[in-house]
Amino acid sequence: MPTHRVKLAWRERTDTFGPASLIRRSRPEHTRFSVYLGETSLKRVQALTEMETVSLGLRRVAGRYTFRDTDTCFASAQLALADHWDSLHPLLPWHENPWCWLVQLDPPTTHVGEAETLRQAEDLTRQLREEDASITALQTELKARNAVRRGLESRLVRLLLTRSNEEQLTVDGYRVNFRCEQARPVKVPA
Repeated sequence: MPTHRVKLAWRERTDTFGPASLIRRSRPEHTRFSVYLGETSLKRVQALTEMETVSLGLRRVAGRYTFRDTDTCFASAQLALADHWDSLHPLLPWHENPWCWLVQLDPPTTHVGEAETLRQAEDLTRQLREEDASITALQTELKARNAVRRGLESRLVRLLLTRSNEEQLTVDGYRVNFRCEQARPVKVPA
């Protein structure tokens, strides 16, 4: 199995110190590239499937398999992997079937520059302002409608209070409570 060294987050050198520089250096847009680890598993070398072997860098040339740029090609992916493994790990040969880690790396992500980040932040804050204005307008309209409803409720309670000696009445789907001076819709059981 090939061994690859991946430097996960190489940071650019900065000469300034302090809280802002520490935060700035830890942000991903200040790395040359970022590789994120995906799925990992532990398997025996001889238990690797052909798809897993191909994902290690195996090439198929004219129906045969190889890991190298040479003319050495093999009839199966397992034989090509065995040859490649033995060339990389002479002290731990393929026929001993050692354990190996399979680590799936997610594709590198391109980082957005600081100017682009600021532009996106401005767009999002503009959208937030629009939503806040819309919510404020709706709240103002709701207050006005609640005031109208309270007026209608009060008029209904006063009208029915003069006609009844009961504590509450149900009229046209509304339960009118004279003690609380409220008219609430009656919940119809489903």
